[in-house]
Amino acid sequence: MIRMSRSLRLRLPLFILVLLGAIAGSCAWFTFRDLSRTLERAAGTRVERASGRLLSMLAESVDRIRADARRTARNEALAQAIRTRDAASLVAARRAMTEDIAGGTGGSRSLWTRGCERVLDVQLDSAAVPIGECPLAAPELAALARDGDWRVWIQPLAAHGEMVRYDAIAPVLAKSGDTLGYFVERRMLRNANTGRAIGELIGRDVRVLLGNASGPALWTDLSRKVQSPAIGAERDRWTYYDGPDGSRLIGVARNVPHTPWVVLVTLPRTNVMEPVHATMRQLGIIVLVALAAGLAGAWLIGRHVTSPLRALAGAAD
Repeated sequence: MIRMSRSLRLRLPLFILVLLGAIAGSCAWFTFRDLSRTLERAAGTRVERASGRLLSMLAESVDRIRADARRTARNEALAQAIRTRDAASLVAARRAMTEDIAGGTGGSRSLWTRGCERVLDVQLDSAAVPIGECPLAAPELAALARDGDWRVWIQPLAAHGEMVRYDAIAPVLAKSGDTLGYFVERRMLRNANTGRAIGELIGRDVRVLLGNASGPALWTDLSRKVQSPAIGAERDRWTYYDGPDGSRLIGVARNVPHTPWVVLVTLPRTNVMEPVHATMRQLGIIVLVALAAGLAGAWLIGRHVTSPLRALAGAAD
């Protein structure tokens, strides 16, 4: 009888401790799961809204670039320079190519005939990348020119060392509507303040990248070339990405209208989960205190239950 009371005195606290641990562990797991899902959905909604605002800004910027290129290409001085190529017409065309585009972005501009002969080059700063190749070297552009499907074409991003550039191409038209040649503007993405300003607008922990939607994989943070997570065909809805360093990201990709680009807005999942981890640490302390209290209570209960049994066993002896 005494041996049985001792066994019960040990097993009862252990049973209660295991039961409390199982209940506390289950509650903690469900709390972790539900809180994680809630915060991840909130983060996904945040990057969707941020990417939507950023996409509107980029679309407005692209529209201005296209409007500037179209206005310059329609300047009669450019058409006259292509037709005659005399000194006076070249001076007038140079003035138009220098002054007609607002924004002070620098870069290079060039004028070409329909047959890809260079007419004029303008470099607006010492760091500008010259346009050394005919704009119709790309087969898809040549096909568009043959079909007469010319508006203003924004080209894919291209690397120049650690910097990233792109071209905007507009047709130079005669009064009859025939294509005489092409005006090409080359711009560099090299302003680090742009990325910081966007970060302040949509959140400092949010990263913004711009890349090619297809073709050569090239990404920029709007100031230099960077690595990016591999993205699939998913657009306009938040999803998970694996960063180039192996980190888990929550982000959304959106195609930029009238360009072959895609903008990617991401948020590190570790940042999102930090409140969850802090909550679980606090909850873990509470659970440990509760288990200690439960163990003490179970020991007291076991002692209370087994004491009469021990007394009865002593009387029987």
